[in-house]
Amino acid sequence: MGSNTKRTVYVGGLAEEVDEKVLHAAFIPFGELVDIQMPIDYETEKHRGFAFIEFEASEDAMAAIDNLNDSELFGRTIRVNFAKPQRIKEGSTRPVWSEDTWLQQHAGETLEKKDDKKPEGEESETTDQTGEPPSKKAKKNPQVYLDITAGKYPLGRIVIMLRADVAPKTAENFRCLCTHERGFGFQDSTFHRIIPGFVSFLKAKI
Repeated sequence: MGSNTKRTVYVGGLAEEVDEKVLHAAFIPFGELVDIQMPIDYETEKHRGFAFIEFEASEDAMAAIDNLNDSELFGRTIRVNFAKPQRIKEGSTRPVWSEDTWLQQHAGETLEKKDDKKPEGEESETTDQTGEPPSKKAKKNPQVYLDITAGKYPLGRIVIMLRADVAPKTAENFRCLCTHERGFGFQDSTFHRIIPGFVSFLKAKI
């Protein structure tokens, strides 16, 4: 999140009924808002129990934290704090909220902890002729693309390799958004900022 870390707050422990309109109404009294992001679980098509809210001024973000942390929203106690910068491991493109351990720590009761213990008598994974369990085999990394236009004028194409070998679920969700095969996705979305050769910010129309 870079230089805007002190302007962006993390809101965790959200009830299912909470949406962007509810968050906007709850946080706008403390200052002008730039953006609200609620990561979606594309299997359930519901938010994952947390959100990121960016203010125009850092002092407004601080005021929201002071007043709303440990407050109640739709019957749930929410946690509000400065968003931590995402730590990206070398060679990884996985978003921070794709990690279940991160969600268990920050998303409250919206994500149940998984029991790693196997039922008594259950055997471990079988192996193939290579000695590798099927789930450990290397997965093919698909490529997707986004065609960019300004009005009717084509500007170019962004080609993206999805690391299915690193984050298969995230890669598959992103691929489906690009192909629009589930009836929704990135089609007709807009870029609100493009820095050639560096970064682009997509405002998804989903």
